[in-house]
Amino acid sequence: MTLIELLVALALFAVVTLIVTKVFMNVTDVQRRIYQDQNLEGDLRYAVNVLSDEAQRAKIHSTECDSYCTACSGKFFCLGISTSSVVCLAAQDNSCVQYYQSNGQLIVQRGAQTYAITSSDVTLESLVFKHDLLDAAQNGNSLEIFARVKNKDAGGGSLVYQTALTKNP
Repeated sequence: MTLIELLVALALFAVVTLIVTKVFMNVTDVQRRIYQDQNLEGDLRYAVNVLSDEAQRAKIHSTECDSYCTACSGKFFCLGISTSSVVCLAAQDNSCVQYYQSNGQLIVQRGAQTYAITSSDVTLESLVFKHDLLDAAQNGNSLEIFARVKNKDAGGGSLVYQTALTKNP
């Protein structure tokens, strides 16, 4: 074996090693992004399911809630206006509950107790609640939830989540 043959073999080995390393790095990067997206979707799905479950069990607001959620009497879901980033519910235990966005998280407020139901790994970029105003009898009986979230440490795009709830008296 000559020195030239040895150099050519070494150069070919270096090129093949470089290509294999690049492919491996791309695969691990894609796998990491998929894992982050799955966690993001699971976190958002959990938060919206908590809200949805409570909304499905919600009672009609009584006048006691008006000090907490203004002008909500006779409604299941109260927004105050047709589109809002805050929704009020009358919980099963007759307490008034608010869901809203604060500092990139979905917040639940039950009386004096306030806590986040999304993890600190995600940022809630936007949260909008809508209800139909088709006729006065249905006002506050249907609720749409639109949320856009992003993983805090990922450079990827946002995940958009939408769901609709209907509550029959």
